[in-house]
Amino acid sequence: MRWVLAIAMAVLAFGLLRANAQIPAPNSQHYDNFDYQFSTDLPQRFQACVDENTNHGVVILLNSTVCRGFSKIAPRIAIFANYNVPYEARTPAQLARHDCSASRFDPAPRRIEWLHAPTLGGRRAVGCCQYFRDGRIAEWIVTLHKTDEPVWDWIEVAAYLETTTGRYAKDLRIFRRVLKGVWIHPDGPFD
Repeated sequence: MRWVLAIAMAVLAFGLLRANAQIPAPNSQHYDNFDYQFSTDLPQRFQACVDENTNHGVVILLNSTVCRGFSKIAPRIAIFANYNVPYEARTPAQLARHDCSASRFDPAPRRIEWLHAPTLGGRRAVGCCQYFRDGRIAEWIVTLHKTDEPVWDWIEVAAYLETTTGRYAKDLRIFRRVLKGVWIHPDGPFD
């Protein structure tokens, strides 16, 4: 039962970050997530949005200034976290096999490329770049924050860029700047 509930919560959190980050982040320069023990600096000139009901992460809109009602395909960066319950992954590579899987997207990407040696919050991470037929490009980077055992209490921390082919080079530079400002609490029990 716990596993089923965790999957539902992870899917809900991912969907909320993709589509329903409704309100501006309380601080336009920095986002702190105490529940999942990470933070990130926010780039100037871009609207950062959070969901008013959950605390899984932040969405940075790259071409919109309105949180409520932004397009599901709007270029954006998301930094977010979930518990590891659905996957019970022991390594970032195990998480990436799920997060980068072509089977979880509709329509599936036409091509997936693995990223070489990415880091997130100073940690070893794994990632991929997905190319879709409609001109979208999505880049994922994921790592684990190991809390107490059992493994399902560990936290998946991920960074995500979704943009278009024409914007990719410019948006990738912003994404890399954001990645440098991500901090993840050291492994170990919650403080």
